[in-house]
Amino acid sequence: MQTDKLSREIVRKCTSILKEELWERVITNDMIINYGKAKVGNLHGALQYALIKAGLKAGVLAIPEYRIRLKPPLNPSKYGLQRKKNACIQSRRRILTGY
Repeated sequence: MQTDKLSREIVRKCTSILKEELWERVITNDMIINYGKAKVGNLHGALQYALIKAGLKAGVLAIPEYRIRLKPPLNPSKYGLQRKKNACIQSRRRILTGY
């Protein structure tokens, strides 16, 4: 399947899941306009669930976000990156939903 066709299929399935399964049950209008309510209501998790389920329905492996603890923390200069002023080196990196 072509990438653009697959992407459209995943978006179509995700939209369907959001409308049929999550909207007004898990996701509310307040969550869309108020970040505090979105955070408390776990909007990020609900959207990620919809993306994962849409990917699986489209026949692709959907990999959820995962936090990886790194010891020792990454050193940006080791990879040719400059450390931003007043920025601390984080020991976690996020991996978003991928297909």
